[in-house]
Amino acid sequence: MASEKFLTASRLSLGRYGSPNYYRKPRELFEKTENLIAAKESLPKFLLNFKKLFDQTQNEEQRLYDCVIKVEGDEGVDIKAQRQILIARSAFFENEIFDRAESSEPHPYFSLSELDDGIVEVTFARSTFKSIELLRKVICYIYWGYWDEDEDEVKDLFTLAAIFDLKELRNNAGEMMAGQLNGRNISEYILLAHKYDATMLKSACIKYLVQNRSNLDRGFIQRELIDNQSIIKSREERARLVAEIYRSQF
Repeated sequence: MASEKFLTASRLSLGRYGSPNYYRKPRELFEKTENLIAAKESLPKFLLNFKKLFDQTQNEEQRLYDCVIKVEGDEGVDIKAQRQILIARSAFFENEIFDRAESSEPHPYFSLSELDDGIVEVTFARSTFKSIELLRKVICYIYWGYWDEDEDEVKDLFTLAAIFDLKELRNNAGEMMAGQLNGRNISEYILLAHKYDATMLKSACIKYLVQNRSNLDRGFIQRELIDNQSIIKSREERARLVAEIYRSQF
């Protein structure tokens, strides 16, 4: 079963609902086994109940949901959820989405519509949320605190976690990104870290730049940071980042 396969991933991380031991030691708990029963026994029972609730909510016939989540362009595929759970776990859902239900002002990330029986449909923009499956991973994390660490998706998960104000997921993803630093991604990662106030990741990026400054071409700072508008639009904000880098003995 797909839901069981998710549990047997070799590297999993636990969010704020778990104890510090679960949160800080995911690899000690799961790397040594692919046994589903052992993985389930390591989970707090109430987290399994939240996962069961999420799985049951996807059943159209049970009508346990009052919110339908979609990504623009992924026709016929959606995620069903309960608004109160989304609000309890994510300030973004509370403040940016459901509190804006009566607003006529467009939002850059999503659009809202009301379906029958008071069900709210949230459609996220493809430009920010690349696929429904990536968004599903974040919603699963909101429900039961785990995410499947995929190195190819970690940058996108970091961005979504920052947008949804999921600090633990953002920090975990940022820690993985810090371990991936190289000459090809350093400018993108440090701009993302600065934009979303990821202190640990930004410190790791600055340390990487200091240690590798002799390998950078002379126009790197100007081209990749000062003139790069792809992530941080404000030139003044990019200048603040560059000043912070130079203060670190770059």
